[in-house]
Amino acid sequence: MTTRADFDAVIVGGGVTGVAIAASLGIAGKRVAVIDRARCGAAGATSLTGGIVRTYDRDSCITHLAARAIAELRTTAVGRIMQRALLRTGVLHAVPLAEEGTVKDAISRFSSSTYPMTLLSRDEAIKMTGFVGGAPERLYLWERDGGQADAVLAVRSLLATTRTNGLVLEGHQVQGISGKLGDVQVRLRNGVLRTKIAVIAAGSWSTLLRTELPIVNHTIPFARFWSPQPLAFPVIDAIAGTYARPLGSSLVQVGSSVRSYGVPADCIPSPSIHQVNDAYERFSAMTGWTSSPRSALDAGVGVDGYSADGRPICGFLNESDGIYVAAAMSGIGYKLAPAIASIATADVLAALSSRTNDEPSVHYLRPNRFVTTAIPAEVQL
Repeated sequence: MTTRADFDAVIVGGGVTGVAIAASLGIAGKRVAVIDRARCGAAGATSLTGGIVRTYDRDSCITHLAARAIAELRTTAVGRIMQRALLRTGVLHAVPLAEEGTVKDAISRFSSSTYPMTLLSRDEAIKMTGFVGGAPERLYLWERDGGQADAVLAVRSLLATTRTNGLVLEGHQVQGISGKLGDVQVRLRNGVLRTKIAVIAAGSWSTLLRTELPIVNHTIPFARFWSPQPLAFPVIDAIAGTYARPLGSSLVQVGSSVRSYGVPADCIPSPSIHQVNDAYERFSAMTGWTSSPRSALDAGVGVDGYSADGRPICGFLNESDGIYVAAAMSGIGYKLAPAIASIATADVLAALSSRTNDEPSVHYLRPNRFVTTAIPAEVQL
């Protein structure tokens, strides 16, 4: 492979996914650079994520990937760095009775002494949360060692690792990426970085760099308000269609379903009173508590890329052009980041050695699961 490149890998995108990949490759001894259009972790999905770390998902593939990520919080260097930003409060899932088989399968496969997953009775769940009884019947899954993280703290800690032997460029917008494996040019406004492989991990901005990516941006709206009672840990309620996570004292952040689809990353709609009212209604349906929208502190709107099947896209679009994609994290990129970083690292290291990483357990992440129309590698912005 050519030695003209300045770097083994240039990662475009300074959110948690990108900086986790950069740190992992740097720890593996590779020369890496991270480029972000703003300040790493200060824009995009990472800046507003709740950082809720948990295993269970109704999609068994996501459950498998999340379980791997949680295990890697203990077993990999990147995971251990991210774990320092995690507060293990526990996470409670309220899921429909129809998912009982899926929940029990997840428990049998992924519950362990180091990460227990337990079904609670309704009375036990009400006692833990203080929620008012009488809501529609649910299954309650308790993940004792789940929790919520400070994503920006994790990003800054991972960047410290990258800066030791690599380059971090903040406030630089990538103009285009072209070339071939071993000699990829990442063009900036005032210069070009040459790298053997470019990794696009730019979240909702990824499609600006590769327009053929099968990713659609969804907004992720929320409201923050004062709850009638304190909440001790995050709760995810699939029936109410929301989540609530504690922010301290009686302040909570609650998800809203007033979403927009297909929005450009630079044109996120402003928060609306409709999303605040929707968040209140869903929070009341989840908890049985009543309060007034007048207690709202503020509201916000994040955005992330989603694939058609809701699973991340992780792999080379065309290995000969040396461009790797780690995107479409569907709003759950933080909890998946340790696993995505280790998968991407294995793929990049294999490509740098003229091999292919054929790990069968992650086939559901590969871009080739979608039928795409090929376009030239050169993309002008």
